[in-house]
This record gives sequence, structure tokens and C-alpha cells, in this order.
Amino acid sequence: MKNLLPEGFIINILEKFNIKYFLFRNTIKVKCPFHHDEEPSASIDPIKNTFICFVCKDNLYKKLGIKSNKIAISSYNLFKLLGGDEKEWKILVKKAFKAKKYMKKVKNKKEKINKEKIENIWKSLSTEQDIEIIKYLNKRKINYKKIKNEIKINKNKKNWPIAVPIYDINKNLTGIILKSIKKEIKPKAIMIPGSSLGFLGLKTLEDSKITIVVEGITDFLTAKSLGFKRVIGITSSYQNIPKEIIKYFTKTVIFFLHNDEPGIQLYKNIKNICDKNNIKIIAIRTSKEKGGDLNDFISKNKNSKVKLKNFLIKLLNGEINDPRKRKNNKNIKLSKKT
Repeated sequence: MKNLLPEGFIINILEKFNIKYFLFRNTIKVKCPFHHDEEPSASIDPIKNTFICFVCKDNLYKKLGIKSNKIAISSYNLFKLLGGDEKEWKILVKKAFKAKKYMKKVKNKKEKINKEKIENIWKSLSTEQDIEIIKYLNKRKINYKKIKNEIKINKNKKNWPIAVPIYDINKNLTGIILKSIKKEIKPKAIMIPGSSLGFLGLKTLEDSKITIVVEGITDFLTAKSLGFKRVIGITSSYQNIPKEIIKYFTKTVIFFLHNDEPGIQLYKNIKNICDKNNIKIIAIRTSKEKGGDLNDFISKNKNSKVKLKNFLIKLLNGEINDPRKRKNNKNIKLSKKT
């Protein structure tokens, strides 16, 4: 019966019989109602809905006719020991399931409302050109014309005027990430409550032989503006990548690596998924500076777009076998360890 009961059901029994309880680390502690208990010697597992007293458990097992002293007492047995009858038990269980069903409806309704809120916010944002934003993008060597379908302008939040949609693994709009044109102001996300940060660009993926994967909003916009058709951006704090991401990968994945620990860890997580599914993944670290990324390479190097294009052509044609083993390259600088 304990496996069929809603999680936390046993708390209803404690409250019905006025048994005080409190949270201690990962368990719920109570003073045992079956013996004089000065110190809380009994524990409740609200997930399994079980009770155990470490002082008088043997006596309780005898009363219930249980031979083994290694198992905890179920909610039903606890209820019987406290003097509850069958009719009261059925009423208590019925109320618990009714409450569970009601809470599920409330949760679904909230999720629907929150999703609609995010969608309405996105629809309300402007698609008009903004001179200051275009100036900023030009400075970062990001081609506005090639990314105008990816971004909208948020006039309500002056500190974060650039808005890009965030999707979950099934391409559902789950949030909006806001980017400032001021270097000192970090990106900010408007999310559906309880949802994780996710992916950029899933709704605009085009057919291509390779998939470009980048970390963060700036590298995503940079890669799209370079003309790559299939670009997936991963928000910087999204470290637990769902395995289902492979359905958006081609046979070859190019990962532009942030030169820092979170960037390396993100790459390892994706590589692990690719290795298990026989997908070739090549990591390219374009900057030796800590925290350096694809956009830094593009904005700081002369003819960087041509160099990057030539490098990738040679890489994909097999002229460059393993970029990780090359200390230097005429077209692009790579790290020894990617």
C-alpha cells in the first residue's frame, strides 16, 4: 500500500493524531507515541511513507506480528497502532488522492498560464531596428541582417535591450534571454518558473552537413551572423545536457569552446553524449585568453572570418586530421588540449 500512496501521505496521519514532527537533515523526526520518549527516537520517511522507532521497534513488530526487525512500519500499520479504524483509513486515503489530483490540476494550470505569459512577452517585443543595438553588433563584428530573425528589441528593459528566445529540448518556448549592449551588465533571463535554462536557435535550424554548437548568447549570434545554417546555442549555466539533444546533431559537430572551466565541462558533457551515439565532435578553442570565445576571435583578428572559413574547410576535407595535436595553425590558433 505504501507504494500506492501519494508522497508525504504519512504526514496526514501524524497531524490527525496530533503528533508533533520536525525536519532533521533529510528525514522527519518525531517523539515516539508508543513509549515515553524524551528525545525524538522515531523517524518518518515521507517518500516511502514509513515509520520506524529505534527504541521500541521490537515491541511494535510483535504487536503487528512482524518477524523481521529490519523493516520500517507502513503508514497503514502505523495508523492501526495509533487506534485508527478501517473506515477512517479509507476516508483519509480518499482525501489524500483527491488533494493529489487537485494539486496536479493546479500545477498544470499554472504551467499553462506561465507558458502563455512568456509567449505573450515574446510577441510584444519589437522587431524594429535600433541604431544603438546595430552599432553594438557592428562593433562585435555581428552581422545584424543575418540575425534579425533571431532577436527582438526589448524597449521596456533599457539595460537588456537585445532579446533571444530560449527553447527546451522539444522546441517549446521556455524563456527569453536578455543581452545588454554594456559590457559590465551580464545577461538576464525571463523564464517559466521551475524551468531550466536551455537552447538558442532550435526553431531556426536549417539543413547542413555540420552542426555548430556554442555557449552563450554572444557566440550564438556571432556564429549565425557568420552564415552557419545549423547553430545551437547553449545557455552558459545549462550544464546537464539532455541526451535527446542528439536528434538535432548531424554526423559531425563543431564545438566552439569557451576558454574556461565551465566551457570545458560543457564540452565534456556534450562529447560524452556524442561518443555514445557515434557522432564525431571536434572542439575548437579560438582564444588563449581565459574566458575567450568565438566572438573574441572574430572581433580581435584581421580577416578572422576568412581564416575561420578556410580552417573549417580544410578540417572537414581531412586536410587537417586532428586539430587538438597541432600547436599552431596558419589560419587559426588552437589550444593543445581541447
